[in-house]
Amino acid sequence: MTGVSHWCPATTWNSLASSDSLWRKLCLKKWRYSSSLCEPRNLTWKKFFLERTKQERQLESATAIDFNYQRITKPSGSFTNVAYLSGSGLTMSGEGKSVICAGADLSLYAFDVQQGSVIWSSPAQDSIIEKLATVPQLGLAITVDSSSKVKVWNCRDPDALATRVLPESCADCGIVAAFLTKDGPILLINDYRGNMMVFTLPELQLLCEFKVFPYTASLLLGSPDKKWIFICKNHPHLFPKIFSSECLMKTPRGSSPVYFSVPFASSIQAGWNPRRENRITVLYRAGSTGGKTAGFVTFDVTKEMAGGSTVILGRQIAHFLLPGNMKNPRWMGVSENDVVVFGSGNCLQLFSIYGNKLLHFDHTSYVSQLLVDSVRVIACVCGALHLYLWEEAGHAPYLKSCCVLRFQEKEFSTIFSSHLACDNVSMVCSFFETEGSVLVLFALKR
Repeated sequence: MTGVSHWCPATTWNSLASSDSLWRKLCLKKWRYSSSLCEPRNLTWKKFFLERTKQERQLESATAIDFNYQRITKPSGSFTNVAYLSGSGLTMSGEGKSVICAGADLSLYAFDVQQGSVIWSSPAQDSIIEKLATVPQLGLAITVDSSSKVKVWNCRDPDALATRVLPESCADCGIVAAFLTKDGPILLINDYRGNMMVFTLPELQLLCEFKVFPYTASLLLGSPDKKWIFICKNHPHLFPKIFSSECLMKTPRGSSPVYFSVPFASSIQAGWNPRRENRITVLYRAGSTGGKTAGFVTFDVTKEMAGGSTVILGRQIAHFLLPGNMKNPRWMGVSENDVVVFGSGNCLQLFSIYGNKLLHFDHTSYVSQLLVDSVRVIACVCGALHLYLWEEAGHAPYLKSCCVLRFQEKEFSTIFSSHLACDNVSMVCSFFETEGSVLVLFALKR
């Protein structure tokens, strides 16, 4: 007998096919879960993969009647941001519930998106809540009020987990963002004088403070893995900056962290590639004040050691200008296949990062808000949300229209969404109308 045949019983194959490590790898690859803090607690990785895939297929075939619609009106004041406290419909804890946070005057509220009901609210605060950020992976919400008081909430208990009052020299915060990095959760606050403060969460210990621009930034955007932080100010003489979150957390007090300066001023928007997490495409204005043209430039960012010091480098890999007869966009995003999607007047346009026009969708009115992620594109157009999904594997036509979710009985071209957010089974936006501030919730029926 010259050889030995190996027979593997069916039970062994079933065991291999149910291996948690195998399904974990599939989940990490498909949805970019890269933190040990995101290990599922009430689900196996296989169960999570199958349930999440089922949700995406439901979304792909959904029509407007497949969504529950809830409308919440606030007669006075406005909703302070709209941010998910637990996302994806199916959370890593296995709870299967979409929860959003919104500030309203003196209180913070948590809403069940499916039911459109308040499930928690904070006690009334002494000052109006002006800024809000969340860390969905940890179920944390962070508020900043008009008296420059920062608070961290778990949206279960009546009292905040931590409180900190910003110094007077750093009053009037402009941008607040919270990220879960590989080294832990952090909070970034950029005030109107251009100072950036980085805190730990939930303790609110100050890690570092430095000057970014002479004024507050207009955009702060973390990469998918939160390894990189992009900050820009729409100004003709200010270049955007890209920081390493690791460097932000390890820079000594009193020192400024290293960064890469993107050599394109008047930048207004940017999008990180969902798969190539060090690749960013930036939207900027080029040309004279009277006739500026929009341009898109793409960089790959790396961190290297040079002479014992950390250096952040950016390599330009693509650049193009839009045709002069095309209206300049305000909102944009990027797919994992380097497709740039943006609103231009009444059109939703798709270009490659190299400037090749791929596709466009016509609308009856101006695209007033746009949200782009690795699964979907949501365009807010005259009182409705238009849902698109990226084609599997990026095959042409790259993006397909799925359904239209109307939140106004009539078409109002003047409706501008102030906040827009989504997870795998729901979409939320807020806007203003004559009756006050309105929060609308769409969730797939279960």
